[in-house]
Amino acid sequence: MALFGLLVLVGCASGPTHPSLAGAQLPELIPVRDFVASRQSTGGYQVSPDGKRIAWFGTDGVVPAIWVRSIDGSDAKAFRIRARSVRFSADSRWLSITADPTGDENTRIYVGRVDGADTDLRELMPAQRSVVHLAEVVEGSSDFIVTSNLRDKKVFDLYRVNPAGGAPVLLATNPGNVTWWGVDRTGQLRARAQIQGDQTLVERPGAEPGSWLTTTQRSRWDTLNIFGLHDEGRKAWAVSNRGRDKLALVRLDMTTGAEEELFACRGGSGQRDAQPPHA
Repeated sequence: MALFGLLVLVGCASGPTHPSLAGAQLPELIPVRDFVASRQSTGGYQVSPDGKRIAWFGTDGVVPAIWVRSIDGSDAKAFRIRARSVRFSADSRWLSITADPTGDENTRIYVGRVDGADTDLRELMPAQRSVVHLAEVVEGSSDFIVTSNLRDKKVFDLYRVNPAGGAPVLLATNPGNVTWWGVDRTGQLRARAQIQGDQTLVERPGAEPGSWLTTTQRSRWDTLNIFGLHDEGRKAWAVSNRGRDKLALVRLDMTTGAEEELFACRGGSGQRDAQPPHA
């Protein structure tokens, strides 16, 4: 296998030896590696929250990798992994990499240190036959908020995990019908969505511990994708088609469920209307 890899890398590096070709002016030879790996392909660039580093998808030799380096380009290093997505921790010290190493859709999250030459990756919540998704990063820390079906393969609970080590902290247990957990950048659980019949209820925590209040709801035919919870969970951004025939960017009041339309397409001409958000 090692010999095969060497041959792939070397490819057609040597010149022709046949007497009729020796010394002839021939086109540049194409290395075999160009047919088995795209070493020039890069993409998915992300700048760290502190603005000092950049990460991107690329290759290391002929192996898929996530690269990271300082903005001045003096210390690039590669984490060898076939990744699906990547994200810096809020303090820019760690890189989380989502991957499906076995190809069975059981996605895992791996973390690596941004600083230094170390390219080792550690699995964030190691467990066989389980799935982990990144939900949010926590401001002012290295922590990640993730969802996992570690406890019950049918549902996803909410955890806070420190990439440096330590046991995951369980933030919320799924009662069996929660399809989304809404966490803000401070790491606080501010909302959830649960299915009841053909309706999805969007809820916020009530005054009593463990209680939930319904903010709004949508039918199975509607779209309401919520993100960017802010203002201590009282507001959120969302993409919604409720009450309209096209998707629009809205600001959602998480107390009343009212939508403030910010950006939408009108008619079939591609005309776009945009409104500045109110404070």
